[in-house]
Amino acid sequence: MDSNLIDILKTIEDFRSPRGVRYPLWLILLLAILGALSGCKGYKALEEFCVRHYGALCECLGIAVKRLPSDSTFRQIFQRLDFAFLIEAFYQWTMGTCEQPKGEWFAVDGKSLGSTVTHASESYQNFVSLVSVYSHQRGIVVALKQFENKVDSEITVVRTLLESLNLKEAVFTCDALHCQKKTLAIIVESGNDYLVGVKANQPKLMNAIEQLAQEQMPIDTHEDSERTRDRVTHRKVQVFNDVTGIDPDWPKVQSLIRVKRWGTRSGKPFESTSYFISSLSCDASRFAQGIRGHRDIENRLHWVKDVVLIQDAAPFKVYNPATNWSIIRTIVLNLFRGWGYASLTAGQRFLAHDVPKLFSLLTTN
Repeated sequence: MDSNLIDILKTIEDFRSPRGVRYPLWLILLLAILGALSGCKGYKALEEFCVRHYGALCECLGIAVKRLPSDSTFRQIFQRLDFAFLIEAFYQWTMGTCEQPKGEWFAVDGKSLGSTVTHASESYQNFVSLVSVYSHQRGIVVALKQFENKVDSEITVVRTLLESLNLKEAVFTCDALHCQKKTLAIIVESGNDYLVGVKANQPKLMNAIEQLAQEQMPIDTHEDSERTRDRVTHRKVQVFNDVTGIDPDWPKVQSLIRVKRWGTRSGKPFESTSYFISSLSCDASRFAQGIRGHRDIENRLHWVKDVVLIQDAAPFKVYNPATNWSIIRTIVLNLFRGWGYASLTAGQRFLAHDVPKLFSLLTTN
């Protein structure tokens, strides 16, 4: 990353009354990020991190204090800080890190914060989710938006987020939930393109694509195979460009894509067929790369935050602190990826608790 994160943190307005404030807000947030980079997953762990590295932290920060924040100070900040301000600072930081590559592909998807689920076995369960805009190529998140399940829907939140992005000539990949005319129109009208899955939630579109794929020859085909542990997968991606019969209200449909998968899972055979529409005219290899790249938002973002950074098992059930902690974890993921660590576990092994090194990486301009 080539942006000074500390400068961005200093732009967040402190919500506290100046009277009695011992530590500036940016300092508390910075210490939380440094602690999270070193594996801290709670308030007590952050306090222990500050105690352990008191001398190095004071030297790097150029401050002279008798002690650094306690666990109760971190708790109060995370409980009271409006996550919207932290999200806005996050967006300013990611947009300032480096110039967006032309034609960059972004996966858009929502993920619930498992620790916030209430009444999990009931129909009226509630929880908080974060929608992320994730770069296929860079492996980082460039934008976030939070919503509460009982208050809003992922569809409307994604539309609002897409409208707010300052991205051009990008390609957004979405799952079938977002195969909505209004959503795709927002993407096209903002000067970008889309690749979106199609399922039974759009039965007329689904039937039209199936029929067209049966009646015409693909203009291009790409095949590949993969063997991983207990799974063997073969894929055939076929592209069709005759969109006759597709409702013209679907914005700028240029390509229909059929993906056939077959193979074995734990020794048992499987077979599936998926369909996609896109505003792009690409060869089958490029579409295959984009479809598989969309899966990275699950494998390299959601899974990493849940398993490596222990997000779902975190003891933060109140929405505000849970959201703030999730944003901090996303910052940590972006930092490690920006430093060239595809594996966050490997990054922590090399950098955790090396305060001067961590600090220098955060302040690189």
